[in-house]
Amino acid sequence: MKKNLKIAGLIILLLLILLISVLSLPEYTNNKETSLHLQPGVYCNLQWHEGWSLGSSCYYDISGNIFNTGTEEPNDVFLLLTLFDTDTETIRDSKEFAIGHIEKGETKNFHTELWGDCGMNYTITYSLNNQSET
Repeated sequence: MKKNLKIAGLIILLLLILLISVLSLPEYTNNKETSLHLQPGVYCNLQWHEGWSLGSSCYYDISGNIFNTGTEEPNDVFLLLTLFDTDTETIRDSKEFAIGHIEKGETKNFHTELWGDCGMNYTITYSLNNQSET
């Protein structure tokens, strides 16, 4: 009986150590940054990093800003972000932002998350366009 209690106690201890090690993993990896160009003087900076949740899902936390240093003021600006699975060549998640009008000297900030499965080969694709010019 004492031997069974010792084995059960050892198993519980090992499970606790495993749980603590999983919870202490770094939340973010693979920090990346890029810049997009819409038209002369209008740019978008993106920063993202990968994170995970206890529900076996992974996500990309994406933030950035769109700023206008040019002389034009575009209307109807949209930003499309997609989480693309490079193995299956499919889109796992996507978000579109209606940025709207961007005045000279103005900066607009945004933040979102794109969700996927852990352990997959994802890349983030993005496009910035002006609907009034298409």
